[in-house]
Amino acid sequence: MAIERITVVGLGLLGGSLCRALRQSGSPPYVVGYAHRDRTLVRAREMRLADEVTSDLVEAVRGADLVVLSTPVSVFEGALRQMTPGLKAGGVVTDVGSTKRTVCRVAREVLPKGVHFVGGHPMAGGEKTGAEFSRADLFRDAVVIVTPEMDTDDGALAVVEGMW
Repeated sequence: MAIERITVVGLGLLGGSLCRALRQSGSPPYVVGYAHRDRTLVRAREMRLADEVTSDLVEAVRGADLVVLSTPVSVFEGALRQMTPGLKAGGVVTDVGSTKRTVCRVAREVLPKGVHFVGGHPMAGGEKTGAEFSRADLFRDAVVIVTPEMDTDDGALAVVEGMW
């Protein structure tokens, strides 16, 4: 599956860095960034982190081939529940969180049939947080742990591995 549209939910250090890396890739997908804080939205637009930046989560994920949760782990459940109406059949959702129990459980509970979840955890970060500290090379040479489950769709797994 070709990734033509990616939504990054959360535009802090990890989400902002992912946006930068995606936009600098050889054949970049259309990147949509989501943030709920006005200050973050303004800063993301100024920095041109994404092709489109919005505070409407359902619209942000609409039509996305891949959605990357890059908010704090404590926000994952609410974000998954809120975004569900906008997710497209065949789409893939992944995350950058350090824990998987809650996100995997909620994904199984709320994602519509035909939307796939594949967990992920890049071993990258920094002591400073926020989009202003994001950089395109944050994930270069970083180990990324992808955490498929027993019933993970092979195509969805390939999409997530391919993005990293």
